[in-house]
Amino acid sequence: MVVVFFHSSSGEDSETFKSAVDQVTSIYDQMIADLVRSSGRPDPREILLREHKASILAYYGSPSDAVTASREAFESASALGSEESSLLIRPLIDIGQSARRAGDFRQSYAAFKRAVDLSKKNCPDFPRTQLVPLGQLARVQAESGDSEKALASAQSVIELARETYGANHGRYFWYIELTARTLRENDHHEEAQVIEGLKPSKAPSAGFVYTAGLDKPARRTKTSKPAYPRGAQDLGFENRVVFRATVGPDGKVQDAHPEVCVGFGFEEETIKAVRRYRYEPAVVNGKPVASAVGGVVDFRLDADRR
Repeated sequence: MVVVFFHSSSGEDSETFKSAVDQVTSIYDQMIADLVRSSGRPDPREILLREHKASILAYYGSPSDAVTASREAFESASALGSEESSLLIRPLIDIGQSARRAGDFRQSYAAFKRAVDLSKKNCPDFPRTQLVPLGQLARVQAESGDSEKALASAQSVIELARETYGANHGRYFWYIELTARTLRENDHHEEAQVIEGLKPSKAPSAGFVYTAGLDKPARRTKTSKPAYPRGAQDLGFENRVVFRATVGPDGKVQDAHPEVCVGFGFEEETIKAVRRYRYEPAVVNGKPVASAVGGVVDFRLDADRR
């Protein structure tokens, strides 16, 4: 594992910083080459290494290098699955983000659109997994300057957020605020007003799920280890599932879902485990309330299971 800490600077240190980024990506290149040489066949761990490298370049390197690295991760995923595989979703999101930063809105839109479609196909039981690529797609439309398409994409995001979270959930409010802000930042002021008009005018009712304004956040007191999906284990697949959940005033998990579709049963086993978690509930005005929490579950194979 490579742990990276960067501090961006300017002036004389800029070349030193660039050199550090080059050194870290070279380490990843060597790890990938060693893995390919030792495996002798497509290996799912290669996808994760390439995704990590792409993430570093997305934040600290040039947009064009990040796009190239993301495409390499996509090609590794393609070698392991079909053109409809869930393995392609995260690399597609990476391609979309890097292409957007590079100003290639057409490539970015195509990548996010395909990520949405694959999320629908591979994770039909978890429609919220469409929100990440759909939200990014709306951002691309806003930055590309087309007001009509920007509004249509923004409305699609808010509609899905309402359908999957409900109007009494803080995440629904969050999506409205985030989407409206993105529109305003790109001079779509009238469109932003339309989105802001979707925000409920009534004060939060009983059972509102808080995402902010907490006197004390929920604290996890009990975890549960997920079962390893047998099909994924047989194929040698490892993964990380980012989840979001709603914790009730009693500290029990009321609702949980994966943030991004990864497939192969990882989502189902994650949610089963998360539902067994227990929390000390969040507090507002001295009373326990329902709140949104998040976390990650890592699936790693032991050496003797590879």
